Amino acid sequence: MLAELQNARLEIGFLKRRLMEEEQKSLKESFLTRSQQPSLQKEMLEGFFAQLQTPLLIINDLTEVLQKNEAADAFFEPITYLSKAKQLHSLFSLDSQKLFSKHFAQVKRSGLQAEITLDSANGKPFSLRIHSIELANFANHGLSRIYAIIATPLSSQESSSQMSHLLYSAAEQSRQGILITDEKDTIVRINHGFSEITGYLPREAIGQKTDILLSGRHSEAFYHSLHKCLDIYGYWEGEIWHKAKSGRIYPEWLQITRFFDELYQQNFYIRISTDITLSHQENEQKTKRAFFDTVTNLPNKDFAVNYLRSLLFRSSKIKQTFAILSISFSPLEEEASKDQSLTDNQENLLLQHVSQRIVSAIEWNDYAARMESNEFMVILLENDKDNRLDQVLSTLINSLKVPYDINNQQHLISTAIGASVHLLDEDDANDFLWKSYKAMLHAKSLGDNQYFVYEPGLED
Repeated sequence: MLAELQNARLEIGFLKRRLMEEEQKSLKESFLTRSQQPSLQKEMLEGFFAQLQTPLLIINDLTEVLQKNEAADAFFEPITYLSKAKQLHSLFSLDSQKLFSKHFAQVKRSGLQAEITLDSANGKPFSLRIHSIELANFANHGLSRIYAIIATPLSSQESSSQMSHLLYSAAEQSRQGILITDEKDTIVRINHGFSEITGYLPREAIGQKTDILLSGRHSEAFYHSLHKCLDIYGYWEGEIWHKAKSGRIYPEWLQITRFFDELYQQNFYIRISTDITLSHQENEQKTKRAFFDTVTNLPNKDFAVNYLRSLLFRSSKIKQTFAILSISFSPLEEEASKDQSLTDNQENLLLQHVSQRIVSAIEWNDYAARMESNEFMVILLENDKDNRLDQVLSTLINSLKVPYDINNQQHLISTAIGASVHLLDEDDANDFLWKSYKAMLHAKSLGDNQYFVYEPGLED
């Protein structure tokens, strides 16, 4: 009985081995049949690959070209060059080869797709997409990877091309100056607006450093702060003074933005500048109208009073003394009786002559202002030296009474000058001015071309 059981077990084992052998043989024959006879799915795939209008290539891990379609042959011409190529690198320019190698290595590591912009060996720009594809490998019972390379000529990307053209046209037609520099601060591109502002043509600016624009008005600390801001934030904006090719120093509003270029794998800086010379001039004119007399260009009453207040405050600290003069003039009675009334333009010319004579009679560090109508104010510093106050008063009277030639007509004026000497304990500007004004009125009462120095009790 035991012997029969053992024979049965041997027979069952033999039958199992035969069945496994037959099954493996059948699977092998089936696989060989399928591989030798292209299936409908394979035919459809090959037909699609051949008729695809977009350049498509299949490469392996070594970037060797395994398959390509006719569109790829047409784009990477000549065909013989592509057919002989062992690796895809040979289809690109030297700069593009380095860029492709970097991105392809990233795709191999991550398995993710990538898109970059390259130039072909014959100079055609195109967009390249790299797709990683895993395939079943029956021979190694594992996975192997191939890569689909899709090249899209930039000329066929209508929306992108149109946008690039619009941006380029906008930059060229912009009245703002546009300047692009690389990481070494070398100018790589300018627009027409930049040439108009600075006078530099493209052939004169491109390849130069931005040092050609330095005006010398800013310190090293200013530029250190600017570059530090760019390093941290990638952006800077502010007012800066630059020098044009002609040597003209001008103010501009400058915006600098850092951006990274995928093709060159480095940072570039785009500078957009606006010439604000007119704005500066307008601000100067507003300031001048607010604080200066438009006829004589001397400080006006408001500015003069503020200056006097600051002078009084400062003198209390350094124990400085000075004198203030109130000057008033009017046509002589005999001049008025000649019926030679001055026009507005002639009155302005007379005021200008009077102001010039007043300024000529004092030192450069003294102060003169037009208060109102025919009245002026003068502040004499260091008036206590060598009877300087009396000397200036006498000089002013003698100078101002000389006839004035206005449009080939002689005119005479009568001048009255009142002076008030600053006391060390005096700090009220209005009171100080009032004393010199009272002295001027007293001088006028004395007759033509007189001056008087304020004395206590004159109000009485």
